[in-house]
Amino acid sequence: MINKIAEEKDDGNHEYKYRLINIDKDKLIHLSNQLLYRLVEGNGEAIYSIGVLNNGYLIGINKNEMDESLRNLSEIAKMVDATVCAINRNQITVQIDELRDVLEHMPRIVLDDMFDTSFTSMYIDNSNLTQSINSIIDKNDLKIIRNKREYTDILIRYKYVSEQPLSLGIAFLGSAGSSKSTTISCLSRNILDDNHGSARNLIARHKHEIVDQRTSSIGYQLIGFNDDGKMIESDINIISYEKIMKDSCKIVTLYDMAGQKEYLKTTIHGLSGNFPDYAMVMLSANSGITPMTKEHIGLCVTLKIPFIILYSKIDIAPPNMYEENLSNIQTIVSRLKKKMFIISNLDELNDFCKFGLLQLNHYVPLIPISCVNGTGLPLIRTLLYNLPLRFTYDENGKKEVRCTITNTYDKTGIGTVVTGFVSHGIIKTKDVLLVGPIDNKFYNVKIKSIEINHVKVENVTAGNHVGLNITMINTKDNIYIKMIHEGMNLLSPKLNPLPIKKFEAKIYVLHSSTTIKEGYCPMAHINNIRQTVKLLSYIHLNKKNNLLSKSYSEEDSQVLRCGDEALCIFEFQYRTEWFEVGSNIILREGTTKGCGKITNIF
Repeated sequence: MINKIAEEKDDGNHEYKYRLINIDKDKLIHLSNQLLYRLVEGNGEAIYSIGVLNNGYLIGINKNEMDESLRNLSEIAKMVDATVCAINRNQITVQIDELRDVLEHMPRIVLDDMFDTSFTSMYIDNSNLTQSINSIIDKNDLKIIRNKREYTDILIRYKYVSEQPLSLGIAFLGSAGSSKSTTISCLSRNILDDNHGSARNLIARHKHEIVDQRTSSIGYQLIGFNDDGKMIESDINIISYEKIMKDSCKIVTLYDMAGQKEYLKTTIHGLSGNFPDYAMVMLSANSGITPMTKEHIGLCVTLKIPFIILYSKIDIAPPNMYEENLSNIQTIVSRLKKKMFIISNLDELNDFCKFGLLQLNHYVPLIPISCVNGTGLPLIRTLLYNLPLRFTYDENGKKEVRCTITNTYDKTGIGTVVTGFVSHGIIKTKDVLLVGPIDNKFYNVKIKSIEINHVKVENVTAGNHVGLNITMINTKDNIYIKMIHEGMNLLSPKLNPLPIKKFEAKIYVLHSSTTIKEGYCPMAHINNIRQTVKLLSYIHLNKKNNLLSKSYSEEDSQVLRCGDEALCIFEFQYRTEWFEVGSNIILREGTTKGCGKITNIF
């Protein structure tokens, strides 16, 4: 059967084109307006698929037509002040007998192009075309269509988007001592480490992190890029957020996650609550894969976060250890049914950008780096600039406001300040929102001021991390700053939210040394929420049909084991929360025990 993807949608940032050849001036103007629409829908990024019909069939075109189509698309992009950032060319072969079930979906122009002109010229009447080709298939007169056809995915980025530049989030994961903090510091400040911790000390949040050389909290640093892909320079000791926001067309936020086992809950909280687009998994070339490395890769797979491996400390790794650890990580990647792509120079990076950048769910790039001699650091910066946004929030921006709270502060002379992630809607100054749940209720608050990356703005759109200065509308509400905590939400009053005490979730048990029964009380991570929940009841699910499984004995049906899937009812143990159906959930008891999605709330 011919490969088929989802049908093209009128909205969104993905456009299908069969080919772009023989374009006149009027058509060029129409196509440029169409591209501009897709760029706006994608918040400054658009993906074009050439060689694909609007109904999603991957038919492909020949190499010469593809070359001309790509040249024309580049010209169209220039007309709207955009650039082609990545090209992914694929070869396909379509067999004649694969057409039998899809002929009615084929425009006549496509059939004329796929077969010899002498063949299609015999069939003037389109009504007889399907019957005629079917008879040829039965006779096996034509065994193959014109061979060596191609389809291509192209990433196009708008040079100037809006008052708020493109925002990309990258989580840095890996075991303790793999140079996460050092790499972030070297990338964001464009410096090298002295091999004694000078770089990481510049971004340490607490004194004990400097003394112990261990990260215990979630920190972040910014990198800004201009239209030409050049990094916005800042002072080594003081990052100018205003300069980065003003001069950048794209901002990349680097999240520094904890690597030690005792801080795993902090890392899970950071991944589920900060909604990163991608993850950089740090692997030390001289110490190799650790249990925490596997745990962090497992979290990426669980949360469906594409990850990139940074192979650090290559300057001090013995050659035998370098090759052995490289082979071990390649084995893990292959078990995940992904292909590893080693990037050691700019040519290899360009090759990867051409075919792998838009398929990071199938490829895992690996970049060998050293923060002492600078090997690989320029490649990481170039890759960060070229990485496409994984989420587009334009449709969410049209919905009612939802903002998850990540931190709260009490600033002298300012009042209550909360930070969070806006997943839906647009928040403006003087807006009235609901905060909660606090003691099973939601309370009205007013937005006094808004900041993005410490820069004051008048509004914030969906997809951004934000700081909000809020004040209670009803002074009689006896609410204090300590009552507002991470995991709570700022919501539009139109949502009419209700506190949630119990919920249903479809859970897959990843690994557990013991059986799981009713009454089991793990720690649950749901978005920015982390709270102990109690398993009230569950039913086993058949992995194929999502029905009650009949393969379990009576004893097995009373417990959950590794690899089991079940529909579970949970209850929060301490306070009510608020979230939506479809949210991800991770269950943890020391290490990760299970994952799934919320299917119902009570």
